[in-house]
Amino acid sequence: MRALRLAGRELHHQRSRFLLIALCLAVGFAAFFATFGFARAVQVGIQRESRTLLGADLVVRHRGLGAEDLPARLASLKGRAAQSLVYEFPTMASGGTSEAPLTRLVEARAVDGAYPLLPGLELEPAAGSPLKGLFVDAGLAEAWGLKPAAPGAEGSEVLLAGRRALRLGTGIVPVAGVIRQDPGATASPFALGPRVILDLDTARELGLVTARARLSTRLLITLAPGTPLESAVAEARRLAGPGVRVQGHEEAASNLARPLRNLNRFIQLLGLGTLLLAAMGGWAILTAFLEGRTREAAILRCLGAPPDLPVRAYGLLAGGLLLGSMLLGYLLGSTFALLLPRLLGDLLPASLGPVGWPPPPLLETAVALLALALLLLPPLLRLGRARPLDLLREGPEPRRSGLPFQSPAALGAALLLAFLVIRQAPNLRIGLYTALGFAGLLAVVYGLSRLVLLGYRRLLPRLPLALRLGLGQLGARPGLTALLMSVLGMAVFLTLATQFVKEDLIAPLARQRGDGTRANLFLLDVPPESREELFQQFRALGQTSWTEAPLVRARLTSIAGKPVAVRDAEQPGEEERGRSFRNREQNLSWRPRLADSERIVAGVYWPDDGQPRGEASLEEGFAQSIGARLGDELELDVAGEPLRATVTSLRAVRWTSFQLNFFILLHPSLLEDAPTTHLLALEVEDPARRARIAAEVAARHPMVTVVDVADIVARVGRVLDLVALVARVLAGLMMASALLVLGASLLAGRLGRARDLALLRAVGASDRLLHWSLVWEFLVLGGGSAALAAAQAWLAARLYGRHVLDLDARPDPTLGLLLMGATALLTLGLGLLASRRSLRRKPLEVLRSE
Repeated sequence: MRALRLAGRELHHQRSRFLLIALCLAVGFAAFFATFGFARAVQVGIQRESRTLLGADLVVRHRGLGAEDLPARLASLKGRAAQSLVYEFPTMASGGTSEAPLTRLVEARAVDGAYPLLPGLELEPAAGSPLKGLFVDAGLAEAWGLKPAAPGAEGSEVLLAGRRALRLGTGIVPVAGVIRQDPGATASPFALGPRVILDLDTARELGLVTARARLSTRLLITLAPGTPLESAVAEARRLAGPGVRVQGHEEAASNLARPLRNLNRFIQLLGLGTLLLAAMGGWAILTAFLEGRTREAAILRCLGAPPDLPVRAYGLLAGGLLLGSMLLGYLLGSTFALLLPRLLGDLLPASLGPVGWPPPPLLETAVALLALALLLLPPLLRLGRARPLDLLREGPEPRRSGLPFQSPAALGAALLLAFLVIRQAPNLRIGLYTALGFAGLLAVVYGLSRLVLLGYRRLLPRLPLALRLGLGQLGARPGLTALLMSVLGMAVFLTLATQFVKEDLIAPLARQRGDGTRANLFLLDVPPESREELFQQFRALGQTSWTEAPLVRARLTSIAGKPVAVRDAEQPGEEERGRSFRNREQNLSWRPRLADSERIVAGVYWPDDGQPRGEASLEEGFAQSIGARLGDELELDVAGEPLRATVTSLRAVRWTSFQLNFFILLHPSLLEDAPTTHLLALEVEDPARRARIAAEVAARHPMVTVVDVADIVARVGRVLDLVALVARVLAGLMMASALLVLGASLLAGRLGRARDLALLRAVGASDRLLHWSLVWEFLVLGGGSAALAAAQAWLAARLYGRHVLDLDARPDPTLGLLLMGATALLTLGLGLLASRRSLRRKPLEVLRSE
């Protein structure tokens, strides 16, 4: 009880300081609970709605048209209730008139009469079963002004001009309705285009579902109630045979939502970083407060109190402050978690619905609180060592040797915080790199702040008096000042780094060089017999240059004599990226010599001597992912025919060159008789001429897919804008936390600051000189930390762009300069506001109070 009463009295007398500390910690906890709560709610929603997202209980997947017998193969599946065959493929959709053509790459889904197997597909007007006709995405309908045609209408140029039909494949199809909600739509923000759904018979009549088309086959199956999903999936794999992928609804929905999970991890790390920095600031102020209570602890010992009374009293106070901050942060963070879906709404599957009130992440919260408690433990226990003799000492106290468990406590807290970071990573390796990167970045910011303070002190004799006084105040508490600069700097770094990387990623993609080397219009699946006709079209439309490359589709069957299926079974813990690269359809090509965007990093590329060779060249990252090395023999299945080639070289490819590059290049002699299509790439600077070329190609060559890079850049930019917005919001919370720490530190040192100002006045310092010393102090504190962070963000973005994104990274420093000024002004405003009372006090009043 005595400890509780003592803690209550201390809380009453120091309520302003504790309020600021609580708000600082609450801001960090708010970001933590908001991001973790949102991510957890989305993950639970995906698991809960996995059946709806997939549109079935299990799915059987195959690439291409070679799986038309899948329904027959799965007909004997035990517990099968219904099934639907679905083909997905990109194709060109066009509309409008010849004077104002509209052309767009769309993701088409051709469905049979049983589709959809589960409710959730919302069409306007409502359509019966089976679906018949063409249904377009609501966004495409709004953008092009599309409206449903009258029931039974035939496709015609009149309907096309009236925005009631689209040209797909070899014909014109009336619009039967608009897709308002499609639970089966991929949760990825990087879809090639808007969704259209049409019945399978119409798709075949239009020539869209053919052996040459880039098809993905899905057989959706629902099970009778009570049928075990695991046993059904195992039996379906046996019936489907090799080369076919079978997934239950939970696994399939998880794969669909992989981009969303990655986004969740990024947001969670930002929230965790905000909490860590807020905790550092709160810990610094609480530690300074506890270490300043040595006199009170000694007085209690003089009055006969036991040694553990101050430990218990201030421990209760610190624990209550942490718990109160956590509860306040949970309320604020959970409210913010409800608003996050509005910021990221287009990145969420529509069928997930609104994200409800998120439960707190109990394990992560307990670990965060335990880490803070470990950091506060050493100064608390030092209060138990206070002696009555401490009251008689004058001058600075002798340096304490430190408790034997002080370092283990700090190490334990660091390990707990690293555990939180690693837990959010997709695997241990990435988690360790992230934790070490965060620790290194913080150490660099802190170390640079200490070096800056040291440099200031060496320059003091040559600086103006007001600046010397201001820097002297900063140098009086170098540890706390460096910590404040670190927290402010990390907030600036987070804001600038995300923006710099976003600009470096988008700007080079959107920039046109005009020298014919950066293509922005790609034609896929060009039949060999259509090449010359397309070339004539290009010349007629004023396009005189283009590049082309042959393409052969194949599947990888073995690497170094080991079948791919066996290799995957022997490495169950391997990253999914490697398995995906090995099992997906491979695009093969050949060329006699390397392109400008390639260079050999290992081995030797084959000579252009016309001699047949069984050689292959792999892109270095792809080779690492599939586990292939120089000298390994690859076996591929090309249209049912086996093909073998030995890896003789590895290439580094600059993918952002937008030239026609491939993971696998084979010697030309290996693919002489293989079924081949062609890729064409053009650089067309004029957007109107680019649209005209796309419209002409779509009209005359409906099976050719046209990809306009400008559309892709716009979609990627929009997604990155959303991510940058979330990062800026969290950086704002981090900045608010840092300013609250600054306010708490100013409040804690108010008496000492008033004494210093009084002594300066007593020796003749003017009010103007004192005001300018404070201005310089806070400008250097805020502006210096922002300048350090801006320089690091600029350097990090430049290195990341050049060495990871392989971009010509040139971050624009304008935003950094603006943020430096804003940070300096915010710090200055808060510092002058908190120091106003100290400036007004008379020297005699302050000295008497001493």
